[in-house]
Amino acid sequence: MSQNQICVVGVGNMDCGDDGIGGAVIHSLENIQLNGVIPIQASGEPASLIELLGEHKTVVLIDAIDRITREGTIHRYDASNEALPAELFSNYSTHSMGLYDAIEMSRVLDEL
Repeated sequence: MSQNQICVVGVGNMDCGDDGIGGAVIHSLENIQLNGVIPIQASGEPASLIELLGEHKTVVLIDAIDRITREGTIHRYDASNEALPAELFSNYSTHSMGLYDAIEMSRVLDEL
């Protein structure tokens, strides 16, 4: 487990419009040197997200969510202390499980 580093994970597909926001953030982080920050691009596949959540003490996930608030609104949650609000995450996903499910599965498996 990486105790002193922050893993920043950009979730999504750069080729799919707003779903590419995570990748855009990771691309910008790769162009600058930040000590202790590990930028990772992830497709959102739940098993790999669960693995990342278990490997690093601090993980920041960047992802687009279903627009129920004004465009560009940033939502911050500390999933290690409380469950995420499920209503912010779309029921429509290209994955059988989405980001919300992966985080909550990590909590159940005590990997968060």
